[in-house]
Amino acid sequence: MRCLKILISIIFIASCTAEADVNLMAAPTITKGSVGKFSNSVCTRNVTGAEASFVEMSPIDNASFRAAIEKTLENNGLKAADNASCRYVVDANLLGIAVPTVAGKRLPATANVNYSVFSRRSGDAIYLATLVNKHEVEAGKVDMFTLNEQLYEGVIRKSLTQFATEFIREGG
Repeated sequence: MRCLKILISIIFIASCTAEADVNLMAAPTITKGSVGKFSNSVCTRNVTGAEASFVEMSPIDNASFRAAIEKTLENNGLKAADNASCRYVVDANLLGIAVPTVAGKRLPATANVNYSVFSRRSGDAIYLATLVNKHEVEAGKVDMFTLNEQLYEGVIRKSLTQFATEFIREGG
């Protein structure tokens, strides 16, 4: 029991001091073709929830979550070059990330994120979705210091990949 308490303390300390890697959270390039009407016209407006008490052990904060969204937009030809060329705005609210402390050999993380995209001119909703994604890391494959980061970064990457895929489909 004492070893377990020491191990949990080490994980807690490591997770509090580590920073999330934006490149590991951002969605990769999903399409090499046209992204339709959304091409180079989307910017990020509001990003919230990453600093709520339920994610206090998370290496993700609102700034790194915003950077991952912007990198996802850039990777997929969606990001507006500047404010003047921004025709659509993205709002994202991280509702929660659940990471169980004990789950056998595989440790799953689950993220719930609200994504909203609005026309900047009219204010009309273009895309509204609450996405639920899971990501697993085999506990024996990584050391305990990186396990927490990989769970959080991986589940955000899956969420952003689903968001970008669905959003691009809307603009096709």
